[in-house]
Amino acid sequence: LVDEVLPQPGPGEITVRVHSVGMNFADVFTVLGMYDAAPKGESVIPGLEFAGIVEAVGDRKSKPQAKVQRKEDGKSYVV
Repeated sequence: LVDEVLPQPGPGEITVRVHSVGMNFADVFTVLGMYDAAPKGESVIPGLEFAGIVEAVGDRKSKPQAKVQRKEDGKSYVV
């Protein structure tokens, strides 16, 4: 595990302290290199489902009905 100091979230972003993740077949196939839709690169973090505490929220003025989703980089989430 690696601890990182994260920057403050930008507009439409949140910071979540992840407490648990769920592993499924897409995660297993990603680790094995068998899932074409997975992000590419060594920094891919498996775990499509997660639960945690929102610790910081960026400017939400531009997104009144936001949702949380994974960014294409495979290692961060946006609102």
